[in-house]
Amino acid sequence: MSCIRTVKDRTSDPLGAAGEYASPGIKVELYNQIRGLASADQGGTVEFHESFDGLTWYKTSSEAVTGGTPIGFAFVCHAYYAMVKYVNGADAQTTFDLQVYVDPFV
Repeated sequence: MSCIRTVKDRTSDPLGAAGEYASPGIKVELYNQIRGLASADQGGTVEFHESFDGLTWYKTSSEAVTGGTPIGFAFVCHAYYAMVKYVNGADAQTTFDLQVYVDPFV
């Protein structure tokens, strides 16, 4: 069984103290999950938000990121739209990388 991952978003612009980054809303009707990688030199949180209409968003899951330790994450899609948000901790970052992929139904 093969799986084709599609890149939906990527950023490497460091965030300031308590800064936030949100991916564009992703229409996920053909995808069963969002996967990704996050790496930063400061701690933060990767959040998964979902929406039926692309306007009202609900945080449905989150995962802590320890500064200096890259993580892989996977969130199951429940709604029509999804978005990955990264919330930085109290200290400004000097390095940051967030990659967001989708997995199709197979």
